Amino acid sequence: MKKILILIISIGLIFGLVGIGTQAYFSDVKTSSVNIFTAGVWEYTINATAGDGGSIDPSGEIPVNKGDNQTFTITPADGYKIADVVVDEVDSVKDVLVEEDGSGTYIFINVTENHTIHAIFAPLTWDKSSLGFTWAGTIDATQVCATVKNGDDSGAMQGEVDWELHYVESGQASGPQNDKEESIIARGKIPALVQGGSYNICWPESGQVGPGIYKFKAYQRPGHPGTGTLWSSEIKIDSVINSATQVTGTVDVVAASVTLSSIAITTSATKLTYTVGDPLDITGLVVTGTYSDGSSAPVTISTSDVSGFNSSAPVTGQVLTITVDGKTATYTVDVVAAPPAPEDTTAPVITLLGEDPVNLYVGETYTDAGATALDNGTVDLTGSIVTTFTPGPVDTSVPGTFTVHYNVSDAAENPAEEVTRTVIVEPADSENSEDSDGPEEPEEE
Repeated sequence: MKKILILIISIGLIFGLVGIGTQAYFSDVKTSSVNIFTAGVWEYTINATAGDGGSIDPSGEIPVNKGDNQTFTITPADGYKIADVVVDEVDSVKDVLVEEDGSGTYIFINVTENHTIHAIFAPLTWDKSSLGFTWAGTIDATQVCATVKNGDDSGAMQGEVDWELHYVESGQASGPQNDKEESIIARGKIPALVQGGSYNICWPESGQVGPGIYKFKAYQRPGHPGTGTLWSSEIKIDSVINSATQVTGTVDVVAASVTLSSIAITTSATKLTYTVGDPLDITGLVVTGTYSDGSSAPVTISTSDVSGFNSSAPVTGQVLTITVDGKTATYTVDVVAAPPAPEDTTAPVITLLGEDPVNLYVGETYTDAGATALDNGTVDLTGSIVTTFTPGPVDTSVPGTFTVHYNVSDAAENPAEEVTRTVIVEPADSENSEDSDGPEEPEEE
């Protein structure tokens, strides 16, 4: 009875300690982390980290009760995208729910052990678009508006970008040197524009603008080699506008957009020596553009951007010019004569057709069967064969022996081995000729 009482007291003490929040710590050998047993609930840890170019929220050592779910939000910085998400050292980006704005979420379901999650980001690829404001002012004297255009020589936008409207009552609206979050009074989206496409931004949608200074700001597509933003000219309104009066702003000649200033060859083409007749080859050629904001980036080059190439004759130091948006860079190549063709010492081969010798009787007709000739096994010289006869053309009116000779030479003047045919004309026998004395008389008995 005494032992039973001691056991009951011991159990009561254990549960009493747990009930008032006593914690027991147990080592997880698999992850080298510590699992915590608090107030009767197991606690696990998820270690959340992110690489350069974005963030994960929450981050650090995140405690999670056994059986609970835990959501992490993964957000790339401007100009970046989610490249991979590694969960417990396994690529798991396929399990990330990616939103339209490029952010994503990953959910651990029914947590029963420690985990790790690491987000990896990569720069977005520039779609070669380049925006600029071409006009800013008012329309119908009630709205402030601006026109933004994608360059005529730019690539089509592969997605939308943001715009903002900044406002101050007096002084100077925000700009590249004075960009204040508190001055923003409106935001919106510029849709993806084709090459040379334009989009009008107007504010407000209803009502009327008040006095002050307004300025539009827009963002370039991710990866743009410039500053990434552009500003319209100021729209200044001195007083509430009479609806009968239209105030127009100044034309901003895309001053805020980035333009190509120069190009330079940073890696030479692999092929700088050509043989007469070779086509242009720009493999390995790298051209870098320098832009109006001081930034630089590789420029895509095709053979159509290169002029001055001519491989029709040997030349040393031929100057080739690369032209991109009116900017040029040059390099030189050499064109050398083609190596001489190997000397042809192979003679053609003549093949006799028909019989040899040919036997005829006097009075029969002779028709030559001819021969064929090939040079190097492929070039047909049959039509060039020269046929001669000795002691003369075959004459079947009299008995005799004649020889037919076949000869030919190739373009390198290699003569073929002569082939001959013998024609024999024999006298006609008694069976093939009539008896001039007439038919024989019958013998006497």
